[in-house]
Amino acid sequence: MDSKSLRLITHQPFFYAVQSNDIHSVKLIIDRLAQDEVAHDRDRDRASVRALMALQNDAGETPLYIAAENNLVDMLSFLLNFCDPQIAGIRSRADLDAFHVAAKRGHLGIFNFFP
Repeated sequence: MDSKSLRLITHQPFFYAVQSNDIHSVKLIIDRLAQDEVAHDRDRDRASVRALMALQNDAGETPLYIAAENNLVDMLSFLLNFCDPQIAGIRSRADLDAFHVAAKRGHLGIFNFFP
């Protein structure tokens, strides 16, 4: 099994929590990851959390993309705290990013949260 597949299997609970709009579980996962990072290297700037936000599922969708696609406004608002413009602009295999999929689905209220 390659490292990408292993990483995806390891983070399936995170993707499931995002898609289920389970903000509590997402917060727990991010907090645990951030605590582990601080314990190992205080000089890092939440690189593991940033990497989690950039992680893509089999369809190339990031957690932010999933929240935008499903009009999960509270989840999207929370996830944006950990994303920079490069992460927000990651495109799926359908060649859409979180901005595009929100507009395509008519979820225009989500744009209030994008910087």
